[in-house]
Amino acid sequence: MLIENFNRSLFRMGDDVVVALSGGADSVCLLYNMLELWQEGCIETLTAVHCNHGLRGEESDRDEKFCKDLCNKLKIHLYCEKIPVREYAKEHSLSLEEAGRNLRYKAFEKYRIGGKIATAHNKKDNAETVIFNLLRGTSLAGMGGIPVVRDSIVRPLLNVSREQIEEYLKEVGAEFVTDHTNLETQFSRNRIRLSIIPEMEKINEGAVNNITSFARLASYDEEYLSSVAESYYYRMIETPEILSLVVCDEERKEADEEVPYAVLTRVIKKFL
Repeated sequence: MLIENFNRSLFRMGDDVVVALSGGADSVCLLYNMLELWQEGCIETLTAVHCNHGLRGEESDRDEKFCKDLCNKLKIHLYCEKIPVREYAKEHSLSLEEAGRNLRYKAFEKYRIGGKIATAHNKKDNAETVIFNLLRGTSLAGMGGIPVVRDSIVRPLLNVSREQIEEYLKEVGAEFVTDHTNLETQFSRNRIRLSIIPEMEKINEGAVNNITSFARLASYDEEYLSSVAESYYYRMIETPEILSLVVCDEERKEADEEVPYAVLTRVIKKFL
């Protein structure tokens, strides 16, 4: 049985799907649900990709072996990639988190071959992203959190809670591995997950649900404002005198048509 709130509408018959498989609870849950869709004939092909970052020594190799054994058991073809995270991070002046993410998506894209990449981001991941973006400084777009769809990437578990994932895995008797670095607080996201969100849930136990609901509304608002800005932008290209609307407050007041600031900032950004 598919997990409750799993977004199966993201997939169509004929889709070729690559699952990003780390071996953790979320990705194992995703793999089992995609297997159900495949067995139902809702998608054409199903493969998985595991990236070995080589940052945790024997534990990294353990995770790779776990994914191989799991895919052999489920009869799902698995591609394994060893990615040079430390070297890439040093070469491009990135954090290990950023370097790992960049290399993972390059690997997923390598095996996509025209299909879709399914990742296991869940509701709490989305809340963490909203908080992280807020603390770092962001616009309304950043407050929209993780998109359900971005280019070829789909996230069918984005409206699923961690509690639902764990309950599902118990029901199907699925094992998973745990990355010990997820419990280390030197990483910003881990501090948000392990310290900030629990404190927020003490104030309101529905904090994660409320944050993700806000993110969804913010993404709707951003989509609308961006579409309005898009129309203004092309009018500016066709009619240069409209640019006077962006010069100063006095000219904006005297103009026949005043562009709202929420739209104006987006127009300027696109124009630049």
